[in-house]
Amino acid sequence: MSFASLLSEMKKAERDDRLSRVVLRIRTLDIGWGQAQELRDAIRRLREAGRRPIAYLEVAGFGANIEYYVASAADEVQIAPAGFGGVVGLAGEY
Repeated sequence: MSFASLLSEMKKAERDDRLSRVVLRIRTLDIGWGQAQELRDAIRRLREAGRRPIAYLEVAGFGANIEYYVASAADEVQIAPAGFGGVVGLAGEY
């Protein structure tokens, strides 16, 4: 699925009153921080629309910072029991 298609589907879920929860299956993301922020914003809009997003992280290895950053916008973050090596953390220097 393309990035634009994903955002479009999330917009549809935002407007669909039949939904009470949205489960987001997050695997390794090959995106930059700008697109990660767009995904976080889309998840935030789902939350504001009352859809109660749940992020399910399926990431193996260390350094899943972008994936965790995106997932942290959800109401709940669940981590797959197998294969997750942990999140190193975010930092910034000026």
